[in-house]
Amino acid sequence: MIPEVLDVALRKRPFLLAKIDRFRRTADCGKSWESFCEVESADYEFVGVDGSRNMVLYKDFAIYALAAESVRARGGFVEVYERTADIDVLLPYWLHEERVRLYMTIMELRLALRALKELSDAFVILDGSIASMLVRPWRYAVSSQLRRSVLEDFHYQVLSSVEGGDPRVVSKEIVEGIIEEGGEEVKDKALLLEYIEYLTLLYKLLSEYPERLAAIAKQSEAHRLSLRLPDVAFYEHATKGPGYVEDSIVTLRDHKGSLPAYWDFLRNLTLRIVYVRLENGGPVLKLELPSNT
Repeated sequence: MIPEVLDVALRKRPFLLAKIDRFRRTADCGKSWESFCEVESADYEFVGVDGSRNMVLYKDFAIYALAAESVRARGGFVEVYERTADIDVLLPYWLHEERVRLYMTIMELRLALRALKELSDAFVILDGSIASMLVRPWRYAVSSQLRRSVLEDFHYQVLSSVEGGDPRVVSKEIVEGIIEEGGEEVKDKALLLEYIEYLTLLYKLLSEYPERLAAIAKQSEAHRLSLRLPDVAFYEHATKGPGYVEDSIVTLRDHKGSLPAYWDFLRNLTLRIVYVRLENGGPVLKLELPSNT
C-alpha cells in the first residue's frame, strides 16, 4: 500500500499546502499584543518539571517504566535538581494507557511540590495545562458509597505521603495490598485511589503555592478565537516578536461537574490564561496562572 499512499501524497501536495495556508490566515482577535524586549532571567530562579513513560504490553500483564525530573535554572546556569524513576507491573491489568500516564503525572507533581518546599524563591513550571489536569479520567464512574469508603480508608495514607515529600506513587502500593487481601471492586478502587492521589497533589500545590506555580503548554486544543485554528496557533500566526496577550480567565466550576475530593476548593479555582512569545522566532506558549482570589 505504500506506493499508492506516496502517489496520492505527490498528487495532492499542492492542494494540501494551499489548504493549510487558507486555514492559517487569521483575522484580528480584538486583543492588543503587548511587545517587550527579550528578557534576561538572571534575577529569577525557575524549576521546570517533566516526565516520560514507556510500556510493554503482553496478553496477561503490562510492564511500565516511568521517569521524572526537575531542572533548576537561574541566569545562564542550569542543573538537574532531582530525578526519580520506577519500573513495575501494572495491577490490575486495566486502562493501562490512562493509568500509566496518571502515574507519570503524579511523579511530576511530587517533584514540583518538593522543589517549592525546598527552594523558597523558585517559580515552578509544570508541563501542560492545569485545567486539563483536572479533567476526570473518562471511565471514572463510581458510586458515592464507594467514594466515601475509599476516602475514609485510604485518604489519610495518601495525604501523609504527600505531606512527607515521598517521591513514590503511593496509590499503586495501596492497590497491590487490596489485591493481595482479595478485596472487591479492585478496578474501580484502583482508578479512584490514583485519581485521589493526583487531586491531593494538585490541591497542595494550588492552595499553598499559587503565586509560585504556573503551567506552560506548547500545544492546546482551545478554540475560543477561531473555529479553524487552536488559539495558540492563532496567536503564533497573528503576532510577531516577543510579547504577550492576556486572553481570558477560566473558572473550574464553569466547565465541569464535581470531583471526588477537594471540590469545594477546586471549584473556586481561577486560571489566568496568557499567551506569550519569549524570543524572536520562538513559539507562542499558553501560560496558565492559578489564583483563588
